[in-house]
Amino acid sequence: MNIAVIFAGGTGTRMNTRSKPKQFLEMHGKPVLIYTLENFQNHPLIDYIILVCLSSWMDYAKALLKKYGIDKVSAIVPGGESGQESIYHGVRKAEKLYGGEHVVLIHDGVRPLITPELITDCIESVKKNGSAITVSPAIETIFLKEEESNQVGQIFNRSKCEMAKAPQCFKLQDIYEAHEHARAEGRNDFIDSASLMQHYGHPLFTVKGPAENIKITTPSGLLWMRKRICRFLDCEEVMWIDNTIFKEDLDRINRASFIDWAKFERKTFFVTGGTGLIGYTFICALLYRNLIHHSRIHVIALVRDMKNAQEQFKSVLSDSEGALKFVSGSIEAMPHVGEHIDFILHAGGPTASRYFAEYPVETVRTIISGMMNALELAKEHQVSGMAFLSTMEVYGASTAARKISETSESYLDTMNARNSYPEAKRLSENLCASYAEEYQVPVNVLRLTQTFGPGIARNDQRVFAEFIRSALEKKDIILLTEGKTKRSYLYTADAVTAILTVLQNGCAGQANEKTFCSIHEMAELAADELSKNEIRVLVHSGKKEEVKAFMPTMQMNLNTALLNRGGWQPEIGLKDMFRRTMDALLQEERAMSDC
Repeated sequence: MNIAVIFAGGTGTRMNTRSKPKQFLEMHGKPVLIYTLENFQNHPLIDYIILVCLSSWMDYAKALLKKYGIDKVSAIVPGGESGQESIYHGVRKAEKLYGGEHVVLIHDGVRPLITPELITDCIESVKKNGSAITVSPAIETIFLKEEESNQVGQIFNRSKCEMAKAPQCFKLQDIYEAHEHARAEGRNDFIDSASLMQHYGHPLFTVKGPAENIKITTPSGLLWMRKRICRFLDCEEVMWIDNTIFKEDLDRINRASFIDWAKFERKTFFVTGGTGLIGYTFICALLYRNLIHHSRIHVIALVRDMKNAQEQFKSVLSDSEGALKFVSGSIEAMPHVGEHIDFILHAGGPTASRYFAEYPVETVRTIISGMMNALELAKEHQVSGMAFLSTMEVYGASTAARKISETSESYLDTMNARNSYPEAKRLSENLCASYAEEYQVPVNVLRLTQTFGPGIARNDQRVFAEFIRSALEKKDIILLTEGKTKRSYLYTADAVTAILTVLQNGCAGQANEKTFCSIHEMAELAADELSKNEIRVLVHSGKKEEVKAFMPTMQMNLNTALLNRGGWQPEIGLKDMFRRTMDALLQEERAMSDC
């Protein structure tokens, strides 16, 4: 006979929930505990289940068992003051009901992502060896801490370490007697059943379990579990992608017929500017490819603020299975990268017009030093391809109505401090050409027009964000100039496919030409489409210090022939860009309010 003892007696203080203990929180309309119980209910080798539960929630648990048809639960017993005591209550009940000549599987009620194969392997191990401790490889450095000095003590060889998980399985009589010995000695400090059994002389044998077999104890763990369950339920949500607009964009990128994904399989990308709008979308697109096509792409992202990056990519990291790695540093002081790099996307650098005007020296220093460091890295690793994100501003204050190609002449007033940004970008382009000529670095330049889409922050200071913010807040759009400048705009997903086109084909290019309009026209479109004309577009002359941050009136209608010859075509027009960006932002805000 095989008996499962499921202990779900915790209050979930780390989950920060006041209404329900963590084991009763619902995911996709079903409590976490029920997901766990169903694994044992549906397994043909499990005969009975003993449920250990908070005494005040036992009636609630009984109702859930009835609702979901969990009929293998033969008893519900109250939990104790500690995990050890709760398990004892369950084991004692099992021994009283069925005697000791059976296999018992002890499992956490908030560890729902086990497999039928694991349950079977555990039962077979107990029959053969007398025990089964579920383990998974250690993926982090493990060391002993010197308690008094707070120093790092002995560091263990990670390759020889395993992490103990659940179920932990034994002969019922053995685990029952071990608990009785501990109670007789007044011992209530064992961290799990494995440590208890080892203390009393029982040999322990391991069984490999799946990596996703985690214990849900925190809000982030609950979120991760919800997304993982979607894989088994075949529901619409895919892992860490909560935002439906963003998921559609990632699907669109991965469906692009002109991208030869075979060139990127099992390759490693180094990305600067990974926490920016384009960089973030690019990284997510690569990792999404891994999820749906098992492409085994790896990404190394250079980040200034490790804590912020880990928070931004928190959900992504939980499901990337090691495919995403951060290195701490900056483009001005790039750290050594030990792993081999196949492709580089250099997207890092300042992006705010106001910053260019107020800090022109810092702007130039950051862009040029970052470019040199990125090129040296490409040279060192002999990369297969590199893309540098430049800007349409390298053409200067163009007023020509004709389309501008990569060979068009440009003029920049070198005595205008605001031109620190385009001048630095233009010099960076020359550095790219120089490294390609002298060192055969396969680097290509992308002159992107202004790009936006899902992922922009509510407080973004760029003009398109201000238009969206005005629409959401039902406030008139205020232009500080007449808004006569005409340019094209680019959707983030289209920017990513453009980058991938450049990397796979080894060609330069620029984008986008299908959204050409003036800033004033764009403001009118935003007022019309996003607020149904509930707001107006007004022109108020800005202060001198505000206006100097903007480029002079110009026309920038980019010719995208080079990218087009590589197969690239933008899909999203300006109207849909605004609509999708706003809808994505609203989804994000609703998700935050629900937390």
